[in-house]
Amino acid sequence: MAPFLSILGILWLAGLCYVSYELLKKVLGEACLLTRVVATPGVAAAFLVLFAAYLWPYLGVVGTHLVAALVLGTLGFLLSKTRQELPDAPVHLHPACKVYLVLGSLLTLFYGLFGQTTGMVVDGDLFVHITEIGLFQEGHYPPKNPFLIVPTHGHFGRQMLIAQLSSLTGLHFLETEWLYTCGAQIISFLLLFCLIWRVTGSQWQGALGSAFGFFAADLGSSIGIADTVSNHNPSAILFLMTGSYLILRILGKTRGLSYPPYPGAFWAGLLLGADALVYEIHLGLMILAAPCLFFVVSGVDHAKRLTITLLMALVMAGTAGGVGKDMVQRALGRGQATAESAVQQRVKIKIPKDNLFQIRLDNLRPSRPFETRWRPWSANFESSTAYADVRSKRLINIFWWPVWCFPLALLFLLKHRNIMGVWFGTLAVGAGLAPSIVDFGFFEGESLRWLFVVAVGGSICFGLAAGTVLEQIRNRWVRTFLFLLLLAVSTVGLRVSLLDAVSAVQHPGQPLPIGRPGVVEGVGLMPRPFKLLKHHYSLKDEDFEAAAWIRRYTPQEALILTDDVKGRVNARAAVIGLQGRFPAGYVEPDGPTSNPQSYPRSSHVYDFLDDGEATSLKKLGASFVVLHKGRYSQDWLQSLARQPGIKEVYENDLVVIFSYQAR
Repeated sequence: MAPFLSILGILWLAGLCYVSYELLKKVLGEACLLTRVVATPGVAAAFLVLFAAYLWPYLGVVGTHLVAALVLGTLGFLLSKTRQELPDAPVHLHPACKVYLVLGSLLTLFYGLFGQTTGMVVDGDLFVHITEIGLFQEGHYPPKNPFLIVPTHGHFGRQMLIAQLSSLTGLHFLETEWLYTCGAQIISFLLLFCLIWRVTGSQWQGALGSAFGFFAADLGSSIGIADTVSNHNPSAILFLMTGSYLILRILGKTRGLSYPPYPGAFWAGLLLGADALVYEIHLGLMILAAPCLFFVVSGVDHAKRLTITLLMALVMAGTAGGVGKDMVQRALGRGQATAESAVQQRVKIKIPKDNLFQIRLDNLRPSRPFETRWRPWSANFESSTAYADVRSKRLINIFWWPVWCFPLALLFLLKHRNIMGVWFGTLAVGAGLAPSIVDFGFFEGESLRWLFVVAVGGSICFGLAAGTVLEQIRNRWVRTFLFLLLLAVSTVGLRVSLLDAVSAVQHPGQPLPIGRPGVVEGVGLMPRPFKLLKHHYSLKDEDFEAAAWIRRYTPQEALILTDDVKGRVNARAAVIGLQGRFPAGYVEPDGPTSNPQSYPRSSHVYDFLDDGEATSLKKLGASFVVLHKGRYSQDWLQSLARQPGIKEVYENDLVVIFSYQAR
């Protein structure tokens, strides 16, 4: 039965991609075949997020897929009846450009695999994000803190997306997350190239703009988009590139095409609004940056189309869920005015901030090129939560020279009325101003999110400017020399990163210089998350088998008590996700905190583990108990099994599970 359902799910996804492709062609008027193909996954992902946001609360996972299939079937039928008068635009790419796209995609794939192999089990992804995926897949919606079981109001679109892909394909959600991350990164790389190329008409600008954004942005320990694969980043970039494409397409800036009709503006706004659940700061930046495009675009029709798109995006952002909906409800007096604790992830905004034009240094380390001979230039690698002035050397050091040249590059692009320069330049300027003038409360320490857009947007602008200059040089030898020189001085971080990666692959177990563990022996670059969990957290196959039993045979509302009270938080969170059930026994610490290490266990947990009395389980509300047999004597386990309401329901070589029914 399971293979049959997986086949149906894959066919469902194929239908979604078909509808997305036809929407791009017949409603948004995209005539370039290559652009349609690489833009289709982003549009399909936006549809999946919207279906889940609006249908899951009422219909659950299966009901959502059934209703979405009806909607897509109807939309596909209507699109098949729509006449398409625009001929496909020819795709003429220089052979060297084709080679670049292949090599760039392979390099992006390598970083997607390598980054997950060395970072999956040590970053914050396991604590909330992957855990939420496992809970979502079992119908736990809207999202709650996986330890304290209180509502959260952050972005969770990526978790919903992966949970649906896993359910539809039949792949385990941990493996789905690996494949999705790699796919999203490659699609973002190709879409960025196509967007620049189709808008500017320049393959030089497309190649250099995408190359600088992915491989030469050099923010802190990251070389750019390519190796930024933890947490929400791949989804955030995919939706940023898709949203950028939609806005530019609505303005008719893709070369050789007419303006899309007004229904196109509606659909573009609907799809753009999905980003509110994936990465709301990117959506906010795009909405604020879009009017700046009128510096290079004019006309009443443009204004009307763009207004429809942005208003629709705002409606979606305020109703779909997450940060946007929570802020709207609080503004209308329907939500809590203040956040009682940081675990609720409520965004608070204060303008202007007390530390005006200063940025918190949380997680901000000097750029990778400073790990070479450039390091003596005041490159301070000590961690700090202090504030730094936006003009200080400490803050400038986290970038590399393409971003330092960004102001000059932006002026050059403005002079040439380069619409892509205006777009990415405005995004970068907005991202730099936001954390320096706005106090986001608890999220004040998330400066890296904003500065990453500064690095990427500024680097893309530099690549656009460099491409504009190089394509105007007619002498092939001079152009080649300048290109190689530019490549040499811009990719210092890439060379450092590749040397580290090659060394790690050749010597499994060797830690990386940036502090993460290296490649695990026997895993390599393949998606083997269970082997990584076993290696890093000492989890066993029996732990996975017990978690799978709980997911399959326990009620959705069951609370599970586990005896691992001293394990690392990511290991405990991973088990929660694998079980698909909320845990029993965690309490909120004194004072606001989001540090999961500080979530204590209730005293009733320790009472139960000490004396084995079932009355403690009643106080915890636990209905199942997972115990590792080697930690208890046989007499202790037998005594527990004889108590009223206790029944042994599962056992393997390592773990025994008891059910408990209060009397």
